[in-house]
Formats: sequence, C-alpha cells, structure tokens
Amino acid sequence: LLGLGLHSFLAGIGFGASTDLSAAASLAIAILAHKYLAAFALGCPFYKSGVPLKQHIMIGICFAVITPIGIGIGWALSD
Repeated sequence: LLGLGLHSFLAGIGFGASTDLSAAASLAIAILAHKYLAAFALGCPFYKSGVPLKQHIMIGICFAVITPIGIGIGWALSD
C-alpha cells in the first residue's frame, strides 16, 4: 500500500507540476494506462487476506484520491 501510494502521489506531483501541454498529455496517458493495474495489484492481496469489504472500500477510496492530491500539490508548487 505504501509503495503504490507513494508511486501514485509522485506521479501526480509530476503531472501537476508539468507546464508543457505535450508533457502533461503524455503523463496523463501514462497515469491512466497503468492506474487500473496498480489498483488490481493492491486489491488482490486484500481480497485473498479476508479483509472486510468496508476496509476494501476505504483503502480503494484512499488510493483513488492519492494521485489527485499529488496533482494539486504539484500544481501549487509549480506556481
């Protein structure tokens, strides 16, 4: 969870800090192309471990908002 979360956060910072439209488009495609794979890699071990559904949902929500938070911070730092 920490590794994938940090990876998503740093990808968001890179996207938010990019000022070139071409670079931002490339980063957006890269993030979208593998975000679902990262979510799958995160969800499989939790499913097999018998974690309750409520925790699955909370972890999924946290993982989903990490990249947008990184984008916001990257955007704020680039100004």
